[in-house]
Amino acid sequence: MEPILLYDTTLRDGTQGENISFSADEKVKIAERLDDMGIHYIEGGWPGSNPKDIQFFDMAGRAKFKQARLAAFGATRKPGIAPEDDANLKALLETRQIGPIRITMIKPALDSLERIMGRLQETEPDIYASIGTAGALCVRLIRGSSSSISNHSWGTAVDLKLEGRLDGFGDGSTQFGLLIIAELFNEEGWFWGATYSREDSMHFEVGVETLRSWASAGLND
Repeated sequence: MEPILLYDTTLRDGTQGENISFSADEKVKIAERLDDMGIHYIEGGWPGSNPKDIQFFDMAGRAKFKQARLAAFGATRKPGIAPEDDANLKALLETRQIGPIRITMIKPALDSLERIMGRLQETEPDIYASIGTAGALCVRLIRGSSSSISNHSWGTAVDLKLEGRLDGFGDGSTQFGLLIIAELFNEEGWFWGATYSREDSMHFEVGVETLRSWASAGLND
């Protein structure tokens, strides 16, 4: 039987009633109580919409939840503004230090990457210590294409290097360490570029079904 995951919107929908207004500190305390109740996902508000929600996500990011994960409400870009220049979209992204690398991606992708790196550190500490990044968030087309947008543009892909060396693109070979890493990414529902028609072994991107599962849980909002 599939587990039932609970998604709570008290801190957004629940604050829209008449004469209801929580401070950022009060919202953190409510989130902690929801976590105590066993809620899996807590929608904390819209981080790009007002200073209070920005403050809440900053404070909640330092809180110690037992199991709950925070979700952020959001929207598509405003008319006349490029996605990369939209302040509200930027608020849904995060730059985070994950082990040896510091990258910017959507928050559920960073959470997933943290789990991957945690397992890698436990099982293959030498490979973990050698990891670097060739970039994650980058608004661009797929290499060699004049029309297809790269998943790097959405903050759902990352390129990794080992011992400071990039894996050659389309050369039919793959660094051994990337093969080990790929197994961990696959367990988290990511695709590996080595399996593409144009081999790109340093490239890892979130799979479509994984994105859909995050969306159904409200993690992409």
